Amino acid sequence: YEAVNLRSVTFPDSVTSMLYNAFRGCSGLESVELLEGLKKLGESVFYDCTSLRTVSFPDSVSAIGEHIFDGCTAFEGVYCSEDSFAADWALTNGYAILSADRITEGDWVAMIDGDVCTIIQYTGSETELVIPETVDGYPVTGIAAKTFRNNSSLVSLSIPDAVSFIGNYAFAGCSSLVSIDLPDSLTAISDSMLHQCTSLQSLVIPQNVTVIEGWSIQACTSLQSIIVPDSVTRIGPCAFHSCFSLTEVTLSQNLESLGSDVFSDCRLLRSLLIPDSVKEIGVNAFEGCEVLTLYCTSTSFASQWADRNSFGNVVLIDLQWAEPVYEWAEDYSSVTATLRNIYDDSQSQTETVLTHCAVGKSPTQTEKGETLYIAEFENEAFTTQTVTLQNIPALGEMELDDPLSDPL
Repeated sequence: YEAVNLRSVTFPDSVTSMLYNAFRGCSGLESVELLEGLKKLGESVFYDCTSLRTVSFPDSVSAIGEHIFDGCTAFEGVYCSEDSFAADWALTNGYAILSADRITEGDWVAMIDGDVCTIIQYTGSETELVIPETVDGYPVTGIAAKTFRNNSSLVSLSIPDAVSFIGNYAFAGCSSLVSIDLPDSLTAISDSMLHQCTSLQSLVIPQNVTVIEGWSIQACTSLQSIIVPDSVTRIGPCAFHSCFSLTEVTLSQNLESLGSDVFSDCRLLRSLLIPDSVKEIGVNAFEGCEVLTLYCTSTSFASQWADRNSFGNVVLIDLQWAEPVYEWAEDYSSVTATLRNIYDDSQSQTETVLTHCAVGKSPTQTEKGETLYIAEFENEAFTTQTVTLQNIPALGEMELDDPLSDPL
């Protein structure tokens, strides 16, 4: 820590982890070689190492903390094998893999590492852009972190289907971006990927996406609606924070976790149906959502969360029933009662009962009598139903030999 005269360091293979701030402020450190056996690098390990140019990662590394190269103003990139955890981490966070080859075709700069071709820079000025399927003959499979960050000219963007990876901040700050076509092969909306795309009006999240990372769609102030497909199980913190125009959101039916501040300051968001699969809701998830009503079942985690956090606008959908519908048999011998949930047609209650009848009004010599048909239900949700029919002949209309003692 702050060993300012340290120029380089090599570790023995007995070292398995490096803790928080281990080399922070070592301003003279220029290169680091990490050997096989190292598994974990803590947060801010090389923070403010202003002379650090390169770090070599072994394949054994499986965890890398946040901010490890923040303040490393001379940093050039990492050395690592193409299929390692470190390589995926470097691409996600916008650090060059120095063992990879760079190629250029037209306005496109890509990095080649084995069969992986990742767009890392666009030097043109087109406003309606289609990312090429190949660069110099290599199929494009990814877009590196920060590739289009703060490109204020970009209005629309189409991405080829082979792209399965888009890095953090890839389109952040593209203030003129109105529409973007994401490929079906994409499996994650990465951290801050569309952060502050203030002109973005529509977004279709592909059906193979399983996670929407934190801050990914934050401050997209023109976005009005979003459908989160059922493939998504987690939405990270602040993912939709300050989407001021957002009024409609449909959540995944398999969603398990909503991060902190996930919809905070979505001032126009009116309703949100939270599925029973959700087991985690972060702090301030709906802070500033002044007109929001949550819809959930009475036994759900969301209902319990609302009670604990004194969130008042909650509708318990399993307790919301329409008025019962009663259907009489043609001969009035039975009645079927049906009760359906207002929000879920698959939830219903049904009961069929036989009626009993009585003389409601006895016939006279000139006037017909009335029969009263009565249906009584065991389910307290259904009320007793009656029908009165004027179906008993007047006494004068009956044959003399007709039995009048029991007109029913």
